[in-house]
Formats: sequence, C-alpha cells, structure tokens
Amino acid sequence: MAASTPKTEGRTGRRLLTYDEAGEYLAVGRTTMYDLVAKGDLPTVKIRRCTRFKREDLEDYIESQTFRRPRI
Repeated sequence: MAASTPKTEGRTGRRLLTYDEAGEYLAVGRTTMYDLVAKGDLPTVKIRRCTRFKREDLEDYIESQTFRRPRI
C-alpha cells in the first residue's frame, strides 16, 4: 500500500485546518470561531491571506476550557 499524501488522508490526517474544519472539530459555528480568534483565545497560522489552525492548538484550547468539579 502506498504512503498517503496529506491531500488523500482526509481531515484527520491534515496538520492545518480551515475555519470550518476547526469549528467542526470544536463543535461550534463559524461566528464563534471568529470570536475566539478576535479575543485571542485561539492562535492562528497565516499563509498569505489564508488563516489556518493547528490541531494541537485546538486540543490545548479544549484542555484550557475543561472544568473538573472537585469531589466531595
């Protein structure tokens, strides 16, 4: 079996995600994604005029928003 290139691996194999893909990953809409970026909550990667997101940054954001209630 030949090695896959990033274009043939599908969304799970891509290193950088678009706004829509990142929103889908976080289960939020496009407007929420724009708000998170505007507030500085999510780092972005700029490639010319394109804005992309690293999957690792999305994971870090999820961890930073995770609240664990103390056990009683």
